[in-house]
Amino acid sequence: MYGNRVVIDHGVDATGRRTRTVYMHLDSRRVQPGMQVARGQQIGTMGRTGILAAAISHLHFEVHRTRGRRIVAPQDPHLFWADGFGRVN
Repeated sequence: MYGNRVVIDHGVDATGRRTRTVYMHLDSRRVQPGMQVARGQQIGTMGRTGILAAAISHLHFEVHRTRGRRIVAPQDPHLFWADGFGRVN
């Protein structure tokens, strides 16, 4: 439904919660499963793949955090900018 996607596992933080970011509807992926990526590295190109893309080139971005072992809860992405809330970098 979301076409080509990349999921980045950012590991476990000091509180024991794991964070994952998900990038969907990509035209192409520039990374392979298991690769380590660096901040600023291109991981894909924006596209319109998948049923839900509505033929409009865009990026569907989500942040998920674990609660316990298995439950993944979506989060407001604005809470995770490196320079602080709402400070896109």
